[in-house]
Amino acid sequence: GVDALEKALQINPARTRLRRALAEYYLSTDQIEKSLEQLKEAIQKSPADLGLRGQLIRELSMLKRYDDIKQQAALLEKDFATNADGLAAAGSTYLQLQQTQAAKIALEKALKLDANNISALLGSSVLALQNNDWDGARKFADQVVELDPNNIRAFKLLAGISYKTQSLDAYVNRLTEMSAKLINAWGPEITLSDYYLAKGDTDQALKHCKEALARSGFKGYPRDAASNLYLQIARKELRADRLTEARSALMEGLQA
Repeated sequence: GVDALEKALQINPARTRLRRALAEYYLSTDQIEKSLEQLKEAIQKSPADLGLRGQLIRELSMLKRYDDIKQQAALLEKDFATNADGLAAAGSTYLQLQQTQAAKIALEKALKLDANNISALLGSSVLALQNNDWDGARKFADQVVELDPNNIRAFKLLAGISYKTQSLDAYVNRLTEMSAKLINAWGPEITLSDYYLAKGDTDQALKHCKEALARSGFKGYPRDAASNLYLQIARKELRADRLTEARSALMEGLQA
């Protein structure tokens, strides 16, 4: 319990794992100030722990403490000056604050250190999107997909770019080709499923979702997407007063 955690930290204040657990407890009980205090203490003990920094920024975001978030972004950029992951995190934080020039500098530094850093590439794609640079946004997202053909965020960025540039049909064709070529990757299939679900074609959505599920080993994002899809199908059947079919969809969703 929380008392045991607090006592353990009194004995050994340097145990950052316990501080993180205590911070999460305080957050879960709406004691966010106490949670922030524990995170700051933990970061002092483990300044190289990017996870702690990210958790602190997320909690500051919940409180809309933008000046504090800006300070944390600057600290990330300073403390991780030779670390691509840290610089990418700084860039993403600047993007959150809509400080595009600072984001650009941090992300470029990250990519100079590691041209294949996925977080920096994703951040650069988002930055290009914010500047209406569709070609630049597509280039960075494409790089991510080449490195990780299951990166859902990159596929969603490419879908958004294709929508903005009225090239969705070409994107669907590309996804189909990718799926045929990368037979073990579930990313293209689940993206096709999401696309057809958005169009209201649940039959096609289910077809691609089942393929993604099989390729993923029935875990991760495809499993979550399948649960949502079966729920949508059940609602559709209920609206049509097909209770048996709705019940069947719900049961399949529970088993996905």
